[in-house]
Amino acid sequence: GGSKSTLAAVFSYLYPIFNPGTKVLIAGPTFRTSRNIFNEIERIYNNKDATLLRQAFVKEPHHRTDICFWDINEGSITAIPLNKEKIRGFRATVLILDEFLLLTEDMVEKVLSPFLIANDNIKERLQVKEDEDELIQLGGMKESDRTVFPNNTKMICLSSASYTFEYLYKKFKQWEEIIYSENTKEISTYFLAQVSYKALPKEMISQTIIEEAEAGGETNP
Repeated sequence: GGSKSTLAAVFSYLYPIFNPGTKVLIAGPTFRTSRNIFNEIERIYNNKDATLLRQAFVKEPHHRTDICFWDINEGSITAIPLNKEKIRGFRATVLILDEFLLLTEDMVEKVLSPFLIANDNIKERLQVKEDEDELIQLGGMKESDRTVFPNNTKMICLSSASYTFEYLYKKFKQWEEIIYSENTKEISTYFLAQVSYKALPKEMISQTIIEEAEAGGETNP
C-alpha cells in the first residue's frame, strides 16, 4: 500500500524518455504481478492530461498471454512472468523485480541477474575501440587514455518486509554492507530505502485494518 508499483510504473517510462534506447524489463513471481505495473503505465498513458507522454510511445502496447511489451523512445518496456522455460534470453538495461520477497536466490542470481550482462550500446563501444586502436598505433593517444563507458544497468527490487532468515534480508544486508564499507572495491553503486507503514499518509491505507493488525502487538507476525 505504499505506492511501490505506481512509482515503478512512473520510473519505467520516465527513464527511457531521458535515456533513449533503454530496455526496461518488469518481472515478478507471477505474471499478474508484473502486469500490474504495466497496466499502471497504460492507465497513466490514457489519462486525458498525458499528451506529451503519449508522444514518447510508439503505437499501442502489445498484450499476449505470456508477455506485454511497448516500444518507447527507441527502447522498450516489457513485462514477463517468471517461468524458467520462457524467460531465458531476455536482455535489459533496467530490471524491475516486484514482490522480491517471493523470489528465490537461484532465480535472481542465476536467471535474472544475467539479463543485465549485455551492454546496450555495444555497436558504439566497438566503433570507439576500433578508432582508439588506430590512434594508439599511430601514437596519437595512450592506452591509459581509452574511453571508459559507464555502466548504466540497474536492478530495482521492490518488496514488503521479510524475515531475517529469508533471501530478501540476505540481499538487503549484502547491499548495506557495501554501502557502509570504507574499503569496498565495488564498481557499482547501491541504494536502500525502508518505509514504515507509519510514514505513509493516513489516507493511503485503511486505518481499520492497521488497528486490527496491531491488536496482537506490533511484533506479532
